[in-house]
Amino acid sequence: MNRRDFLKASSLTTAALTVSGLPIQALADHEGKGKRLRGFSDKIFVFVVLSGGNDGLNTVIPLDRYSELNAARSNVIIPAAQVLGLAGTSTTGLHPAMTKMRDMFNQGRINIVQGVSYPDPSYSHF
Repeated sequence: MNRRDFLKASSLTTAALTVSGLPIQALADHEGKGKRLRGFSDKIFVFVVLSGGNDGLNTVIPLDRYSELNAARSNVIIPAAQVLGLAGTSTTGLHPAMTKMRDMFNQGRINIVQGVSYPDPSYSHF
């Protein structure tokens, strides 16, 4: 699936959910439809995998290796003055368009997990 088809499909899905609501009754117990789901807290884990047009090193920017990044990617790097700083760390920043994510991070509402991988990766882009 290419990016254009994905965006079309996700737009249609979003529109359908907006009209009909999110179908989560499969997660609820049979007698308690409409009640808060038992055993769930308000903590939510969202795992986002971006591929294709996303540039991960310009999304979550490794400030502790900025000079190396600049040497290797000077034509696409986000200027250091535009990188959004994160509370409690000087080693990582965010793309300037990610102000809401930065605010959520600074409020302790989200976290960033970097370097997620698997044993013996092939380093292939495919």
